[in-house]
Amino acid sequence: MAKNIEVSPLARRRERGTQIVELALVLPLLVILLFLAIEGAGLVRTRQVVVNAARETARLGSLKENSLDPSNMLEDNATCYLLKNGITVPAARVPASCGTSVATPVCSTYSVTITHPVVTKADGSQMNMTRIALSCGYQLRFLPKLSAIGTVVNIGFGAQFRNLY
Repeated sequence: MAKNIEVSPLARRRERGTQIVELALVLPLLVILLFLAIEGAGLVRTRQVVVNAARETARLGSLKENSLDPSNMLEDNATCYLLKNGITVPAARVPASCGTSVATPVCSTYSVTITHPVVTKADGSQMNMTRIALSCGYQLRFLPKLSAIGTVVNIGFGAQFRNLY
């Protein structure tokens, strides 16, 4: 059976204000953890959109109807895909067909590399490919001063499809 323990008024007075001190010590750590979580989620989301844009653009380049001179069209497609999914790029890189970019881009640097290599298979036959390499310099928004890796994180992905023509 538990007894009620009485605390003297003197002991209670010595404990006064300890919660506010503890909050002052823990609150900055909680805020940093919150911003790290937000920044990490933005980074993961941006990477996923870059991966999908590269895959979709490589798939589009492998189709027969895009076989004439697809390089400009494919680069525009990759840029528009990013913009439609909320990943903004520098305004100079936005084609007229996509609209305009915002003043502060998510990708501070952005590049699209399109190649059409011919691959020789094991049996000696050759196969045409479309290869897309997409790169986005993700601009850290909340933690640029605390980051040991700098203010820009490079996100890159390449995709390759066999041409259907």
